[in-house]
Amino acid sequence: MIERLRGRVVERTEDSVVLDARGVGFRVRISAAAAPRLRPREDETTLVIRLLPHRDEALVLYGFASTEEAGVFDRLRGVSGVGPGVAMKLLSLTVPRIRHAIEDKDIGPLVAAPGVGKKLARRIITDLAGAFPVEETAPPAGPSEPPDPLTEQLISALGHLQFSDLRRVREIAREVRRDLPEAGFEEAFKAALTRIAPRGTR
Repeated sequence: MIERLRGRVVERTEDSVVLDARGVGFRVRISAAAAPRLRPREDETTLVIRLLPHRDEALVLYGFASTEEAGVFDRLRGVSGVGPGVAMKLLSLTVPRIRHAIEDKDIGPLVAAPGVGKKLARRIITDLAGAFPVEETAPPAGPSEPPDPLTEQLISALGHLQFSDLRRVREIAREVRRDLPEAGFEEAFKAALTRIAPRGTR
């Protein structure tokens, strides 16, 4: 079973990459959160992998930015009517928004994902109720601010380091994105840690 792949991105499309791992090219379908940091380049990157059968292809690799995101993908696929394709489309909403939609029993964010109707959204909320503890989630983005995948990824990553002031976490993530608009995830994450650690670790 393939759990992770580390290699260099040599080709990129809208929803997939070819990852060169020691001379072997793997086509990987990628999540929205993984997409911003996956550009053809010399540096290596690591993806959390799920290997699943597909009706048209023997096997398909799905790649994620974190084990958390892959775990949400697994839970979504456990809901009747949610296949890998629909689960990937749901992840374009970002993990925090999915969690809060389920906790708040709000189908609005879920039906924004292509292929998800009201009936399926209600089933997702019912089946996954209580699956995501409140303390592990960050507040959803405000309605006047379009969600930014890299910002949400930063918030999620910082949340896993147990910074308790979630409002401060969101402020720092937005500041970093504003000050370093061209930065990839690793650079942005290091910058966020530098800014938040003095206050967040007290």
